[in-house]
Amino acid sequence: MKDLLLQAPDSPIDAQLKNLIGKWSVTPKSIEVLESLDHCVRYSSGSDFVVSVLRAILEQSMKVENTDYDTVVSQATWRNI
Repeated sequence: MKDLLLQAPDSPIDAQLKNLIGKWSVTPKSIEVLESLDHCVRYSSGSDFVVSVLRAILEQSMKVENTDYDTVVSQATWRNI
């Protein structure tokens, strides 16, 4: 999924968001996906479709990590700025 997002045209997803996605692990960690999702929403750097895709990836990564949203959010240091 990471590669598909990075190959997407610039109209639904901007370069700054692609830079964040480019830093993801091979299997994206939920904290990485949350950071990208927050950036997407805060700076309108992706379309509604991209937001939906990122949310789905976040849900899947939380299942893989056996964690929940509140736990991931507690690690989101950028939200404390």
